[in-house]
Amino acid sequence: MVESKRTDRRRFIKLSAIGVGLASAFGLGAETSALSRQPGTVQVNSRTESGAQTALRTYPYLDVSIELASGVGWAWSPWKEIVPAGAIQNDFEIDGIYFSGNDVDGAIELAVGDPGSERTFAQLPSRYTAGTIGASGLIFFPWGTRVPARSRVVARYTVGSSTEVYSRLRILYREV
Repeated sequence: MVESKRTDRRRFIKLSAIGVGLASAFGLGAETSALSRQPGTVQVNSRTESGAQTALRTYPYLDVSIELASGVGWAWSPWKEIVPAGAIQNDFEIDGIYFSGNDVDGAIELAVGDPGSERTFAQLPSRYTAGTIGASGLIFFPWGTRVPARSRVVARYTVGSSTEVYSRLRILYREV
């Protein structure tokens, strides 16, 4: 009987912790409470410096994600264009990536700039899962990186193995 109560208490604590985690994940940000929204509306939880709200977007959109071929032995691959110069007409903020990874230790760099003058703004580990086929998912940055309008965004990829591997990538951004 005592063991049953202890098991029930542990189950309650575990489920409570999961519930709090889910509530926190969906409830962070300004005015995210369901009580603060008007019925039939959608709340966008991003504010720019001017206070305007913008929608989260992906690039490329309605197209195949960008394939990155790795360099090997920790040598970087050439830069691969993710957003061509001129593609996004307003200043924007890169908030994360959608990444389809593999099970090889590696790294990805994201940069902005013209060919030959790229400036790295993010370095990310690329091992995404312990499985043999990899996994996909959203990776949100702790803060966005502001990028001028019509800028070129690129990525490059490296792995520690001696065999070239491939990953796929999209950026998540908001116009500001």
